[in-house]
Amino acid sequence: MPNKCTSRLRGCAASGTLIAAAAVVGGCLPAPVRAAPVEPLPFPAQLSTVIDRGSIEGHAVRVLRFASREALAKVLSDTRRAWSLPHGGGSVESVSGPWRIVSRQSEGGFQTLQARSAATGGTEGLVTSWFREASIPRADVDLVGVLPTDAQVRRRFVALDAGRRSETVVAVDAAEPRMVAERIAARLAASGLHSAPIPSAPVRDEGDAIARRYIGRGSELALTVHRQAGGSAVVMHLTEARP
Repeated sequence: MPNKCTSRLRGCAASGTLIAAAAVVGGCLPAPVRAAPVEPLPFPAQLSTVIDRGSIEGHAVRVLRFASREALAKVLSDTRRAWSLPHGGGSVESVSGPWRIVSRQSEGGFQTLQARSAATGGTEGLVTSWFREASIPRADVDLVGVLPTDAQVRRRFVALDAGRRSETVVAVDAAEPRMVAERIAARLAASGLHSAPIPSAPVRDEGDAIARRYIGRGSELALTVHRQAGGSAVVMHLTEARP
């Protein structure tokens, strides 16, 4: 039976897979927002920052992008060796499509390495550091609070970059998409957010798939609701203006 530490590491690996799946669009890694300070990796690599301060499932998180000339097998071997040392606390591994994922417990939290072979040679990927507590400021709009009462939150991700806060909530509900969307719309209106046109695109408001945009004082929200087995899937992304 896996111990509590190993179970938490596997949880971080699973969440790391979610980051990769969400971040990679069209086979491309997320663009770095700035050059990152040099942090030690067990292999030579160039690092840049993707998310400087974020929060996933209540844990503070930082995401770096790396590019290395080393082959994927060498990157994994070096990481496995370094992270399996006594001071490294041991590691666990998993696979998700082309991604190889290695996670370890580190001082103050956890680290996850997500790596794949780069099309131009070498290896590319993400290094995610998880800390025990998140200290991201609260939003003026509580996204979980605007969900229908029976909705269940699957994922919640918060990031802060240059003073600009963004938050994404993924949830499911047993009701039909239109009913879910209308319930959310009523609660958003009560929170000061009102429907607005989607730039360069018509409002998608079909029976099985709904996409809407809402704006308020200093904030903007994108809502999508689509039918899935057993009800509806909801994704809300809230972006607040820089102070």
